[in-house]
Amino acid sequence: MYVHFVLFPEMTRKSRAITLSLSEVNKKRLEALSLDFGLTWGEKPNISKLVKAVAEQKLKLSKNFGWHSHLISALYKAFNHLKDEGELGEAEELALLLLERSELRDPLRSEINAWLNKIKKNDWRRCIERFIISQTAFKLCYLGPSETPHEYHIHHASLVRHEDRMYLDCWCEEVDESDEIEVLRHNRSLRLDRIPDESEIIRIDGPWRKSRDNIEVELHLFNRLAKTYRPKTNVDLKFEFSRTNPNIRVVVRSIESTFWFLREIRRYGPDCMIVRPVALRDSHIHSLQMSLKVYTGSMG
Repeated sequence: MYVHFVLFPEMTRKSRAITLSLSEVNKKRLEALSLDFGLTWGEKPNISKLVKAVAEQKLKLSKNFGWHSHLISALYKAFNHLKDEGELGEAEELALLLLERSELRDPLRSEINAWLNKIKKNDWRRCIERFIISQTAFKLCYLGPSETPHEYHIHHASLVRHEDRMYLDCWCEEVDESDEIEVLRHNRSLRLDRIPDESEIIRIDGPWRKSRDNIEVELHLFNRLAKTYRPKTNVDLKFEFSRTNPNIRVVVRSIESTFWFLREIRRYGPDCMIVRPVALRDSHIHSLQMSLKVYTGSMG
């Protein structure tokens, strides 16, 4: 369907009318541009004023190509970073900018379009962010590793990056199937990509907690690690050399998850030892013993 209309650049007898033949889609695009630049007749967009502004070089036209592939790649990486960090508004703006460029090809164009359609259909992540900001307890549905649905009633949460994924670190009522030690069983790290697209985030009654549960862990560091280790801000409560052995560095840390804590210290190997709490120390020893059995072929 095409729309024919006449433009009158100047409302005088000597003015010449210009007839344009546009599709309805292109007409709406020009009207949108008119609104963007404030070229209106009353509250309605005025394409005539838009054309006049271009003719008078008040608006400049440029070719919609010429961006190098490395620039598109950098913007695409920035888009993914904003998306992963939960900065959805900024991610959406960058997505729309990329889609305007003719240099953006499939499969990236299709991927970005699919993401935009997804966030328009489902606003669960923004809903979670609103509940966190307002400190309101809520419940959600979550798919475990075996795709089994679970419902969690959450009374504290924050969006956190662990390694290469975003998680909802939360305190929830449910403690079933938790692998944590007893004092931390209410703490969970839920992968955002395991929250179903159709998940409905619902407000629930109950207090909002100031934080998740935490415990203090004492570590002894040996050899080179004792000298090169740097304290972690806000979590390392004590950082000093042992009074009885100056070659040992003593670190006392506040942790909320033994899972992420153990993943970190495993890379230190024999240069790091858990001293307390005993429950965590014993759990780690058992894990090391099981690993030894695997390597020595003594399993089963």
